[in-house]
Amino acid sequence: AGAFISLNIQPMFRKMLSEFGVVFTWSSLWVNECVAWLPWIVGASYLLVVGPLLALLGMPLWFRDLPILGRLTMKHDGAWVMRGIAWMLGRNLPVPQALQLIATHYPKSRVRRAVRTVQLEAENGGNWSLSLAAVGLIRNVDAGLLSAAQRLGNVVWSLRETADATSRRIALRL
Repeated sequence: AGAFISLNIQPMFRKMLSEFGVVFTWSSLWVNECVAWLPWIVGASYLLVVGPLLALLGMPLWFRDLPILGRLTMKHDGAWVMRGIAWMLGRNLPVPQALQLIATHYPKSRVRRAVRTVQLEAENGGNWSLSLAAVGLIRNVDAGLLSAAQRLGNVVWSLRETADATSRRIALRL
């Protein structure tokens, strides 16, 4: 909206006022200059905020495992964990064994620790989907959806769809 105003409306407004011989005060000139710079300010702030986030997804895994950056990508990793669980459950592997494989082979140590916690909860008879939410890999809403799908016997499809929805949500935020 600011770009539209500064590129289309403001020049026409200046032209109309100058045709009528209106003298601009210093405050109106200052406001006009601020509005003229608005697209550049918005564009620069967009690059300063969104650019690093996009670069974050393309970073090597060892770099994303740093404490602050690892927390930023936890939901992204949760989508991959859900895809892995869905793939293994589709091949008739039990949930604790699927979680053990993910906890052993996932490239990021923070996620391995979180999945190992979920695995221990699942082996002790706990709800693994609620445990995934407790460690921060998925949202509580998604955990409820997965619990309902597990009761209905449709957990593989639900895991895939929830992982895809999480990936789309992350992409939209970027």
